[in-house]
Amino acid sequence: MPLMVSTGGRAAASDQTTLGPHDLCVYLHRRHVPRRAGEGHAAAVCGVSVATVSDHHWPRSTAHCLRTARFVVARHKRCEIAAERSAAPYDCGMPKWFELSVGDETLLETAPFVRRFSVDLSVSAESAWAELTRDNTLAWCGSISGTRYLTPRPFGPGTRRELSMRPSALKATEEYFRWEETPRVRYRNTFYASRFTAPGLRRFAEDTLVEQLASGSRLTWTFAIEPGPALRVPLRLAAPAVTAGLRRVVTETADHIGRASETTTNDA
Repeated sequence: MPLMVSTGGRAAASDQTTLGPHDLCVYLHRRHVPRRAGEGHAAAVCGVSVATVSDHHWPRSTAHCLRTARFVVARHKRCEIAAERSAAPYDCGMPKWFELSVGDETLLETAPFVRRFSVDLSVSAESAWAELTRDNTLAWCGSISGTRYLTPRPFGPGTRRELSMRPSALKATEEYFRWEETPRVRYRNTFYASRFTAPGLRRFAEDTLVEQLASGSRLTWTFAIEPGPALRVPLRLAAPAVTAGLRRVVTETADHIGRASETTTNDA
């Protein structure tokens, strides 16, 4: 049985919001309500029976329940408004996104910060490419918690992907404008970041190239960063650390796939 709660003391019926037991359960869980042993606990919340929802000890104070419910209602309304404005899926935990300018191939040569890494792999180009483009690729890297494609296969120009980092929980949305596959010979894709959950970047692009060799294959990975005004000096000062972090991603990837040589760096 859902709980009907109004956001105001004299709100009309049309202003009421239907709350399922799960809404209050999630909120109370985040507020660290003391747990009570056993599952399937049934308790009364504002006089409404809530069964088999949680094994938390639910408070029986009507005033407290109303305050809790109104908090949840207000939070849901804020999330719904934000979702409508950003055309993003409904998510009460949605991060704040910052839009970046569109990048293209020229950024890989002209950006203030460009790093190109190359490493030989012990596996074929086809096998390496399959790992680099599979679901949740790069999750083997220490600084990346995972990736997920936002568009279905087959992939090509227009493919979109979301990358999540750790431990900072930063996210980026990537838009591929190049996707080339010559089976058993050469594979390449390039994207620019269309949005990021941290301010300061103006443009970001990344190019991945895998080429078949007589024995194994070669991975060439290029990163290009164009900072906004506020990030120009910090990026210049932090360039060695940023380069080391990117190099680590390439080396960890090569180790995962099968590395046959040391990673070389070209600071463009």
